[in-house]
Amino acid sequence: METTYPTLSKRKKLLQDFSKLKVLIAHQLEQQYSQDFIERVFQRAKKEFEKMIPGLPYIDLDTTKGHPYLRLFIFSAMTMAIYFSLVYFLKDKKTAKRIIIIFFRMNLPPGISFPTKILVRWMFKRFER
Repeated sequence: METTYPTLSKRKKLLQDFSKLKVLIAHQLEQQYSQDFIERVFQRAKKEFEKMIPGLPYIDLDTTKGHPYLRLFIFSAMTMAIYFSLVYFLKDKKTAKRIIIIFFRMNLPPGISFPTKILVRWMFKRFER
């Protein structure tokens, strides 16, 4: 079976959805960091996410509203892009992880069960290695 990748319109939609996270992450970071720093983090994170898009399996974006685990999958990829950007600028994985776990908990897509929250915590622990 051949892998299919998101079309350009879906790529554009994913990047638009990612751009909505800027307000959320900025709200969390603005108490400790400058607007310039937040802007640089987000721009790098957007580039990181853009690199991830071809690796994402084909997803029908129109049906994700009814499927919380598809939303979780996309949100996780976006969150990881922000994590990688924070690590790049902060040079501190522990601080970046703490910021992202708080961000993830505050913005977890609705409809996600408690066991999934445990799985997400495990996923972030893996990045400490």
